[in-house]
Amino acid sequence: MNRFLLTIPAAWVWLLGACAAGPDYRKPEVAVSASYRYAKEIAPDPAAAADSAWWDGFHDPILSAAIRDALAQNLDIAQAAARVAEARAAVAGADAALLPQADLDSSVASTRDSLRSPIGQVVHAVGAPRSYRTYTVAPQASWEIDLFGSLRRGREAALAQAQATEVEAAAVRVAISAETADAYLEL
Repeated sequence: MNRFLLTIPAAWVWLLGACAAGPDYRKPEVAVSASYRYAKEIAPDPAAAADSAWWDGFHDPILSAAIRDALAQNLDIAQAAARVAEARAAVAGADAALLPQADLDSSVASTRDSLRSPIGQVVHAVGAPRSYRTYTVAPQASWEIDLFGSLRRGREAALAQAQATEVEAAAVRVAISAETADAYLEL
């Protein structure tokens, strides 16, 4: 009997430990091979590389103006910017899921009882008013405690998705500027 009582808490600890959301994510270290010719030119921040005006190295004001116009008026870039805004909103939503939630609901209902019934007409109501209103106010508060880390993992996932979306938007900018430069140089 005594051993049985000792194994119950251990079983609960084991069971609750199995429900945890897993270990923290660690970004794998990927080194660029030393034999790669342009290893030193790779920017650690792709967004910074996308915003650099690499085309100014050609010293052609017409090319620079054409690329700036293409970047300002391209629908793919606008779509990528909208995806970045959406991903940032998802991060804000994941942040909000970690906070307490409060809600206030109110309603008014008006009721009027008829004097006619399926068995005939009621002449006198029995002490009850025929018309009345009901007012309801219902405050509500809740807070989901992130016991097993699922909300924190959801926030981490939303943040990683937002970062990936920002890098994709930067890649779209690089691709548009490169295509514009290629078309100009071929012309």
